[in-house]
Amino acid sequence: MALMPKTQREQILVFVAFIAVLAMGAYWHFIFKGKSVELAEKNTRLEAVVSVNQKARTELARGNVNQLRAQLAGYRENLELIRTLVPTSNEVPSLLDQVSSAARREGLEIAGVDPQPVVEGEQYDTYRYDIGVVGGYHALAAFLANVGSLQRIVAPVNLKLIQPTNVSAAQKKKSKNFAAIEARFQIQTFVARRATADEDAPINLNDTGAR
Repeated sequence: MALMPKTQREQILVFVAFIAVLAMGAYWHFIFKGKSVELAEKNTRLEAVVSVNQKARTELARGNVNQLRAQLAGYRENLELIRTLVPTSNEVPSLLDQVSSAARREGLEIAGVDPQPVVEGEQYDTYRYDIGVVGGYHALAAFLANVGSLQRIVAPVNLKLIQPTNVSAAQKKKSKNFAAIEARFQIQTFVARRATADEDAPINLNDTGAR
């Protein structure tokens, strides 16, 4: 059984110790415990924010890759269209046949086809041909419209209308309703240069490092 303090000094020490214990208990109950709960709540919110941010970064990275893939698909479609309009193989002989067919379809007479020197460029070469056709105005207009609607890019330039130099052709196309006229112009078409192996290599978006 513990002895009761006898002297006044001992009683004071016991009282001070008792007050200290009460103060520590009150601090733990009212302050430390509350701070601990608040700190735990803040840690929980912080972990939630970190988790949300991490998910957002992941979704953003995935979104960027998907966007790049969509853009790349669009670029490839455009590239295929460009290759259709400006192929990498020389299809000029076939193109000249199409131009001649377009002229005959409108009842025009071919007066001449004179090839010109090829103009070389960095991305493509320009093939040029001086052409003459003989016929009526309406047929000439329809012919030029047909040439402009060919699948390949064909540009009729430097158009001149003159009196027919080919008399026999003019006689064939002359009628009582109109006089034959000769159109002299140049058609220009383009052939793309071959790309290097690196330029033709497909882009692998899996190497971007995004997950």
